[in-house]
Amino acid sequence: MPIVNKTTKRYSAVRIIDLFCGAGGLTLGFTKRASRPAKTVWANDFNRYAAETYNANFGPHCVVGDVVDILANPKTEIPQADIVIGGPPCQGFSLLNKNRDSDPRKQLWHPYMEVVRRSGAKIFVMENVPQLLSTDEYKEIINVAKKAGFKTTSAILCAADYGVPQTRRRAFIVGCTFADPKKFFPPKKTHFDPSKSPQPIDDVSEYIANPKPWVTVREAISDLKSPTGVDIRTEKPPYNLHFGRTPAETSLKRYKAIPKTKKSFRFATGRARTNTGLLDQKNEGRYGLVWATLVGSSCVYNPHRVLQTGERPNASPETA
Repeated sequence: MPIVNKTTKRYSAVRIIDLFCGAGGLTLGFTKRASRPAKTVWANDFNRYAAETYNANFGPHCVVGDVVDILANPKTEIPQADIVIGGPPCQGFSLLNKNRDSDPRKQLWHPYMEVVRRSGAKIFVMENVPQLLSTDEYKEIINVAKKAGFKTTSAILCAADYGVPQTRRRAFIVGCTFADPKKFFPPKKTHFDPSKSPQPIDDVSEYIANPKPWVTVREAISDLKSPTGVDIRTEKPPYNLHFGRTPAETSLKRYKAIPKTKKSFRFATGRARTNTGLLDQKNEGRYGLVWATLVGSSCVYNPHRVLQTGERPNASPETA
């Protein structure tokens, strides 16, 4: 772990490696929101555009390419690090993947743990979909980590419990060689679900003192000015990306079909029929996000009420 400078009594920067880094969401959290100084010393992603975005925001640390090939190259040198973070591709564990049992991406935790070994990291944080924790791969990860001297713990966290206006649930595995991570993970929740009445908090020990209700979409973005134009602009963030769009006529009809209710829905199967036609799974997220934005003044987007195939968002076509 970082060495304390005896003269300044300050910690040297924590060295981080971010694998499957994408645009750098985990790096942002660890380097910009940490209580101690931290810096990324190496990163990797298969997608060139994601890597370019990462490097533009965090410095030229991200190497583009297949991590398996990179590690197989004898010329590859993995720098020493204190922490390895990252989320191996989740498609191999996702319930939406019909071929998940034979998906080779399920094995990409192997190069992740190889980087942990080569870098000499004392802590690792792995993120994935909740389904990971019920798989044989999860058991293998824990066994490999244990043999490498890590104590581990895991939990499924809900983003809304920590101030994000979305009920996105993700699994986290934390490993540490010098302490039991169960003593500090999972972190105490900062927000609670206000819909659980009359007692929204079941176990006060899971929360910080004086937790707040879940943040709504309106609360998160209502201070933004109205979108301008339909293109990226040169203004300072977030207004450089705060622009409108010109939806197609079919999209407008779908927007009108969204029910005026505080409850949410999602499509459980490959396709679901609405009053305006079929929506397949790849469009589900977009449809749900639009719905969430429209009703964000009254609730947090909750994707856990399921709209079954054939169920209509509206009672009759005339009300769409």
